[in-house]
Amino acid sequence: MRWMKFSIGLFFTGVGILGAFLPVLPSTVFFITAAYYFSQSSEKTELWLLNHPRFGPPVVKWRKERAISKPAKVLASGSITVSGIIIYLAELPLIASGFAFAVLIGSLAYILTRPS
Repeated sequence: MRWMKFSIGLFFTGVGILGAFLPVLPSTVFFITAAYYFSQSSEKTELWLLNHPRFGPPVVKWRKERAISKPAKVLASGSITVSGIIIYLAELPLIASGFAFAVLIGSLAYILTRPS
């Protein structure tokens, strides 16, 4: 079971690294998830991620304060807004667009209610 959790942690680390270079894909949420799985499987890898100069600070801040920085909130809010516009312009069936908007609004509400 540890190797499976470690593999999942590696997967989320890889997606997080991609997110650091792709403007549409967030990275922090994937690093937070990776840190969780590493905490269940490999203390050494968890410490590597937490102490990483670029990826570690947001994960540590999340763990300590459950906080999202203001720049991250602005970026996430903008991305959610752009996603909503794209969904609207795509003229999807009502059930699909309604579900997508509900997820976007729920995500936005969660992000905006976290401390900065």
